[in-house]
Amino acid sequence: MEFKIVSVPHYLLLVLLLKIALANVPVVSNHNRQISLHVGDRLRLECPIRGSNDPDGDNSHASYLDDGLMSDIIYQWNIQGLPEYAVSMDARFRFLEGGRIVELTQPVTKSDAGIYQCSGVTGFGQKKVIFEVNIADTSDDLLCVKAYPGATDRNQVLCLMNPKLRPDTVMTIDAELGSSVGMSCEAIGREPIKYLWFMGNAVADWISSSQGVRGPNLHIERVGREHIGQYVCQVKNPIGSLNYTYRLTVKEPPSAIPKIIVKVENQTLIAGSSGALSCRVKCSCSEPIIQVSSCISVLSYRSKKWGSGVCVGGEWWG
Repeated sequence: MEFKIVSVPHYLLLVLLLKIALANVPVVSNHNRQISLHVGDRLRLECPIRGSNDPDGDNSHASYLDDGLMSDIIYQWNIQGLPEYAVSMDARFRFLEGGRIVELTQPVTKSDAGIYQCSGVTGFGQKKVIFEVNIADTSDDLLCVKAYPGATDRNQVLCLMNPKLRPDTVMTIDAELGSSVGMSCEAIGREPIKYLWFMGNAVADWISSSQGVRGPNLHIERVGREHIGQYVCQVKNPIGSLNYTYRLTVKEPPSAIPKIIVKVENQTLIAGSSGALSCRVKCSCSEPIIQVSSCISVLSYRSKKWGSGVCVGGEWWG
């Protein structure tokens, strides 16, 4: 019996290997990172990670692909800094669909706010997604507009969730040139809630995308001098509208060139006595090297008088 070895073109082999590698790569679907709830609401989070072999995102968990490769995704949660195995002992939490979904069995309280992280693991990698869960209580002292005095039902109010955003105040942000800055006016109340950011009297769409200026968070990736000014977040819903103002100031970063920050003074000492010299410098560097050089005025042989000049690097120039 004779065996014939058939060679496979390199490009076909690469295509086959690429197909295998992409068969089960974890992919993150579109999702909302910011979750805003009211005390008494229900919390249910779905991990938006799926395998690339599940293009429809229906999370069908077939054990094997047609070619026999594993397609399962292992889901894991970390809730408020606690791993899933620790949280699963708490009867308030329930995990569904192989751990893809987590939900609270009781209405949420303010203590349920925090970071909820899910991860999807396959044989070809891992992806992580972080949810920021914010929980407000309209009975708290928040900046609100209400359908009637004393209203606490979320469908009868519009409230800014951050208690630091107070009426008739302006929050100042001091940013360093070149740094990134974020401003937020997350609100809760009857849906739909609409946001719009202004810089001065104009919509701030030159700073962020159209979607960015129409969301609760305005992000400036790299602060420049042109960003100095006041920013107003306008929030509206069927109950009413709220405005809140931020003031952004920009400060120059410390120079990398050391600068003497104290006045330099001359000292006259008596021969044989002791003295002390001090020098304070400021720069963006760490542990600058300060060198002290000594100079002695030289006698001018032509004029037979002491010369005057400048001491540079231990040498007298005059």
